[in-house]
Amino acid sequence: MWEEILEENNSDSFHAVAVDEEGEIIGFISGGGDRSGDPYIKGELYAIYILESCQRQGLGQKLLLLLVEHLQGLGINNMLVWVLKDNPARQFYESLGASFYKEEEIEIAGSRLIELGLLWDDLTLLKEKLLSIR
Repeated sequence: MWEEILEENNSDSFHAVAVDEEGEIIGFISGGGDRSGDPYIKGELYAIYILESCQRQGLGQKLLLLLVEHLQGLGINNMLVWVLKDNPARQFYESLGASFYKEEEIEIAGSRLIELGLLWDDLTLLKEKLLSIR
């Protein structure tokens, strides 16, 4: 799946990985233009993942800053992220100012789950917050 994503020639897509001192991948981020077709939403954080042993060290914030700068370079100034309602990672997004925008019911492995769309309405504010944390 990731080989296909990385081979796409989509100019608004952004992908980055974080590596440790040994060159092992310890995290990644992927984002770009909104995929939902919502006329208000312009950018989307598709995925971010940090190994549990490397979390709470500022790595997610650094990766998010790279995506924000990329989107702003494209003239995009808001961004949505989809997160399962019960996912503890939701706190990461909310602590950085993302707020509830909408919700959808999805099915994963035969289970019906609620997914929340959290919105950063102004990427300039998010960037300022990320820079102030560093």
